[in-house]
Amino acid sequence: MSPILGKVWTNGVASSEIDSREEGLPGARYSIVCDDLTRLNHSCGPNTHKYSHMPSFSVHLRAMRGIKKDEEITAASCDPDASYATRRAHLARLGIRYTCPACVKPATSDVRHDRIRTIFGGYGTSGSETKNFKLPKSTSVEAVVDGLNLVEAEGLQGTAAYSLGLYLMMLAYSANRDMTNAQMRARRYCTWRLAIDGTDMDEVAEELVQAVERIQKS
Repeated sequence: MSPILGKVWTNGVASSEIDSREEGLPGARYSIVCDDLTRLNHSCGPNTHKYSHMPSFSVHLRAMRGIKKDEEITAASCDPDASYATRRAHLARLGIRYTCPACVKPATSDVRHDRIRTIFGGYGTSGSETKNFKLPKSTSVEAVVDGLNLVEAEGLQGTAAYSLGLYLMMLAYSANRDMTNAQMRARRYCTWRLAIDGTDMDEVAEELVQAVERIQKS
């Protein structure tokens, strides 16, 4: 691998807003490489999420949870949803050492990942909940709370499982006419969408209002 290609491979931030398939390159995407931002150390449970922002041709970095003073800022260089074996193989190709907590204790991490997939199986892509609205099968929040606790324990707040958990909790509380808790989860969900891809919070709020109205009419 050439030095330039190696830098793009390990440090590039893929831009989903530019689809190079239109230029005859099937499945390929453009990447943005920054001098400093894309050199953040890797973690399978990162405390930030980065995404491309084409209007300003820049990369935005957002905190996905509270970051303590002097805590290292990290970002994922692989799919944090994947199993330890899959993550390790990908990181090995990039020459990245796997020393984050999820990789140090893979047995514990994989059990949590399996449980998260069981609870939130088939959740699809991040932020797709409001576009593919379905009434929840249950108005109980216990299983969802368990799932969110596991997601937070693994540091997976940047994944689709976390957004779906917040969304399902909002719907469940709405169905039970507990609007205080429903609104709290709705605010967290709006903040999550802003952090994950810059989606305008007012736009997301309107989607949530429509979802709540539908569930309360059911």
